[in-house]
Amino acid sequence: MDEFSDLDACLDAEMISHTRPLLWDLFRKEAFLRPLTLAAPGLRRRLNKIGVLGLTLSKKSRQVELSLFSYAGRAHTKTSPFASFLYLGLVRSGEAKLRFDWSNASRESWLTPAAETAIRGSAGSLCGRLEHSSFHLAPSLRWIADGAECFRTVIGNWRGRIVSGLEPVRARLPHDFSHQLCQLRRISSWDDLIKVLEGLSGQETPHALAERLIHYGVIEVLPGSFGSAVLTEQESCCQLAIQRAGQLRRMEEKARAIASANSAKRVKILRDILADGGEPLKSILQSGSPVFETANFPQPVEIPEEVQTAAVAHLRHALSSRVLVSRDFARALHVFTQLFGEGGTCLDTVGFLHRLPGIIAQQDKSLDQIERLPKGRIPVTTFFQYTAEIDTESPIVLNEIYGGIGWLSAYHTSGQGDFARDLATRLHSLLRHWSNPWTLTEIIAGGSASDLQRHRPICELRIEPPGSSRTCVNSISWDALTLRHEIETNTIGVYHGERRLAPIYLGGTKPNRQWGSPYWLIALTTPFFMSPVLERVPDFNTLQGCHAQPREQMGRIITRRATWWMTAERMQRRWFTRGGAGRLVDVRADCKANGVPLRVFARRWSRLAGPTLGIELPKPLWVDLRHPLSLDLLAREIRTADAICLTEALPGEAGNTAHICEFQLETVL
Repeated sequence: MDEFSDLDACLDAEMISHTRPLLWDLFRKEAFLRPLTLAAPGLRRRLNKIGVLGLTLSKKSRQVELSLFSYAGRAHTKTSPFASFLYLGLVRSGEAKLRFDWSNASRESWLTPAAETAIRGSAGSLCGRLEHSSFHLAPSLRWIADGAECFRTVIGNWRGRIVSGLEPVRARLPHDFSHQLCQLRRISSWDDLIKVLEGLSGQETPHALAERLIHYGVIEVLPGSFGSAVLTEQESCCQLAIQRAGQLRRMEEKARAIASANSAKRVKILRDILADGGEPLKSILQSGSPVFETANFPQPVEIPEEVQTAAVAHLRHALSSRVLVSRDFARALHVFTQLFGEGGTCLDTVGFLHRLPGIIAQQDKSLDQIERLPKGRIPVTTFFQYTAEIDTESPIVLNEIYGGIGWLSAYHTSGQGDFARDLATRLHSLLRHWSNPWTLTEIIAGGSASDLQRHRPICELRIEPPGSSRTCVNSISWDALTLRHEIETNTIGVYHGERRLAPIYLGGTKPNRQWGSPYWLIALTTPFFMSPVLERVPDFNTLQGCHAQPREQMGRIITRRATWWMTAERMQRRWFTRGGAGRLVDVRADCKANGVPLRVFARRWSRLAGPTLGIELPKPLWVDLRHPLSLDLLAREIRTADAICLTEALPGEAGNTAHICEFQLETVL
């Protein structure tokens, strides 16, 4: 008989009598189910199908239990500015200690841009007849020696997020024909298109040539061919497109109703939205939600002024030592000065940014370094928590540090309440302080795909990407931009005529190379980045045992939590050879031998992900190493990992407080 058989029986009994009823109790709490329905609609549907949770020990039931337990841990410990389980508020100086007025907390919801794009994109090809569509010349179309060149938008997926990038397209066309085509200003209907092509030279029939130009992307079919309102029969000759417009309007109304709906109504509304959207919506969103929601406190929460002042002073001191020069900026700057010389000027911004990635790919890696450091004000966003009381003495732990300001908070200005208006005002003031005396200008990138791109107008001007068909009064085309090397600061200045611009990205997601040219404009105008909190990746070729890295602290600021690294193979061998009580004993013994605390955050690491400075790791999983379900979750994580990083769970136990709280500080160094 196994030495732990009696203990295993006790653990099974405890799971049946205690843990499973508690998990099932979560399924009855509206405060948990409302955000869960949006964060994990697939899990919510599986919970409904199972009925009474935990009455069976089937594999499917166990998987649902693990997922529910994981979300319970995430809701209890995770602090993310975009989390479904989180409320946001502004901070101001006052006499009172930090208090949240839950009675006035508000929520807003809307259809995500990715969902809207999917519906609009499907409408243009509903009947398959081009004569029922509307057209325009590609906004980025330009004449080149052997044809025409433009950019087209490509929708893709990056680490679970929908992203849109720009892909260059080159059409080989007769010289005279391509030159005349690029001089055109307006094409709207199929009849207009055929008339134009009949007047241009070429051996193909106008219909065949039109289809070829559409295939190239030189001429674009407008997605959906409808606006936000339902079109009348006179405005569109395609009845299917009119029907699709009505569906989109109904979906938008239902999405707005999500905010005030309880969990049961949310399930029904989401089901209706997915039914209206059909296959195009399901194929893009898969198991995700087509609706985004934000929750906030309309009135700022108060913190004593001396507490704020002390925290900011200590943080600015700690952050100043973590400023680094961006590797992509160094590479782009080297290419720019190589092509245009010190103090040189580039008049063809679109062409330069199009060629830049290819030139960089051929460079020697030693060019990542820069001989003369750039100068300028450094915008920084940092997330931190107090480890104990919110006062002038408690240690402060850094959760994450990012270069830039505004891009992780602008999204929250998209609502209609007092919080959104106050935040937009504060952001504009901070950004004007950073950009002065230049004109504050937003770089738009990936806006058609990411729901985090939407926000109120904050900047005076905006630079739309070359492939964008969206224009407004304050838009600037890339063709109107001039790039200039500023010798004094060793940076690249962006000009519109003689006016110096201060470009900034406010998109809510980290800039991504898949965006193409917009990414490189951001990189070229962002000289600095911040050394991230987690950066010391051990050499996994020689990693033996459990590699411990002690906590690092600068005065009052904990700049890095203590971490322990081990290969997935070692963890499997030392922790998960046995099950039940034997597993708990093995884990406790190994943790005690290596100084690993019993509550940690775990992240899996894959060789495909790096290593690089500022390594990108999956989201952390909160793990209580004393709990069987926590260990089951960790065992599931290591199946797809080469190694596991364990981090001490600071601030630690919440004590008598009911909620955890994270602060977001945006400042200029």
